[in-house]
Amino acid sequence: MKRKINIGILAHVDAGKTSLTEQLLFCGGAHHHVHTHPLDFFVCTPMAIMDGLKNCGTTLLEPILRVRAVFDPALAGRVIGLLQGMRGVLLEQGVRGEKQVLNAEVPAAESMELPVEFAKLTGGRGSISTVFSHYAPCPPGFTAERERIGANPLDRAKYILEKRNALTAG
Repeated sequence: MKRKINIGILAHVDAGKTSLTEQLLFCGGAHHHVHTHPLDFFVCTPMAIMDGLKNCGTTLLEPILRVRAVFDPALAGRVIGLLQGMRGVLLEQGVRGEKQVLNAEVPAAESMELPVEFAKLTGGRGSISTVFSHYAPCPPGFTAERERIGANPLDRAKYILEKRNALTAG
């Protein structure tokens, strides 16, 4: 276990989604000049990662932001509704002087319009700040998929042929 590498499979950052980062340990192995070509690892690594993700189970995670909002107390219901409409969770609220202070957690994917909506709601007289808090599992039924480009590493024969430029069109 002298060498290890962290592998993270990320979706678009603006979508706010990422899968659980996997850590692969290289426990041994050797490169033989007669039997092995360096590009063999280029071909087999995606196959191994995809197979591992499929067989070991993968949890789709999303980044969660910690939100702190300060605003006129008369707007508390509307601000809470705004945050809950973005799948936000209210952590605590209180009054500081003549202002309402609210702390919540909101998924990053849902919060892209939060500053604009909050400014509209408060007439520009409130303040809001966000900071990354943690990753949390996506809700059940929530997925992120994209169309595959090229051969699927899980289709071993076709993938190897494609990577070796031996796959014919058709």
